[in-house]
Amino acid sequence: MFCVSPVFASRFEETKKLAEQGDAKAQYELGLAYYLNRIGEEPDADVEKAIYWYEKAAEQGNKEAQLSLGQIYFSGISVTKDLQKGTYWLEKAAEQGSAAAQHKMGDYFFEMDIIKAIYWFEKAAEQGDMVAQMDLGDIYRFGRGVKKDLEKAIYWYEKIAVQRGAKGTQFILGELYQNVGQDEKAKYWYEKSAEGDDALGWRAVEAYYGLGTIYLKEQGIYLKKLKRQQN
Repeated sequence: MFCVSPVFASRFEETKKLAEQGDAKAQYELGLAYYLNRIGEEPDADVEKAIYWYEKAAEQGNKEAQLSLGQIYFSGISVTKDLQKGTYWLEKAAEQGSAAAQHKMGDYFFEMDIIKAIYWFEKAAEQGDMVAQMDLGDIYRFGRGVKKDLEKAIYWYEKIAVQRGAKGTQFILGELYQNVGQDEKAKYWYEKSAEGDDALGWRAVEAYYGLGTIYLKEQGIYLKKLKRQQN
């Protein structure tokens, strides 16, 4: 016997009724309720029932249900791990624009087909998925399965640095711009990396070191120009 509040019990019964009538959204919500064990205080979620309702919703094209099924089969938690089923449902969700599913597809293909991995990472990254943006930056920065491309690496790192203000990514941008000889942009990102709460941290120290090397280089150029003028 489930111990639930009257309000939740009423909401659950309404959702169940709609799900039994074929409402895809209700089917997904019912599956989620079972999976998260929000019905009473049983020690384990009723995964079998969750999968049943997720599948009902997923077959009608509900991308949240498709994503949930893919994650369940990929994880193998409380069910037999099944990468084939996991990939099938994740791809369905990814094709409908689920950034989480797109990112997971990128992870799946990363070791076996880098081109497919990049395709799905880009789909997720274009929707603002920060981890996918970082994955793409790393792929092009280090040449993981493809030719190194610092321009593309910078493009994806800047998405994170601008939108999220990520200090680590700002520092990476400082290094990359310095490596390609764009010192003004390098200084900008080093300074951004050193700002705020991290001003006394190790990253700030490295950023100040980077700035120092640039200023020393500029001073050397200035002294050479001055010497030529004097001669």
